[in-house]
Amino acid sequence: MKKQSIDDAAQLFRDGDPPSVKKMISELIRQGNFVHRKSAYHIKCGECNFYLPRGTITKDPDVKMDERGPEAFLRIVPMTLLIDSDD
Repeated sequence: MKKQSIDDAAQLFRDGDPPSVKKMISELIRQGNFVHRKSAYHIKCGECNFYLPRGTITKDPDVKMDERGPEAFLRIVPMTLLIDSDD
């Protein structure tokens, strides 16, 4: 698995991000997940997507999750990665 570089990680954080989102991104990287910043409002990790400012979470291809927010995203991402690795 490719590890996320410091330069890549620095591009994930935006000035307008709330502290909870910065903490979420840092924790995902610390856990060894590869995080993509698709836009100022879209963070992607595996098949999971997090949308600011509401904290909406979806799973590819188009499943909207009931839970919202950074804490929920941190719980959902590892579960989806485990499910995907069992296929």
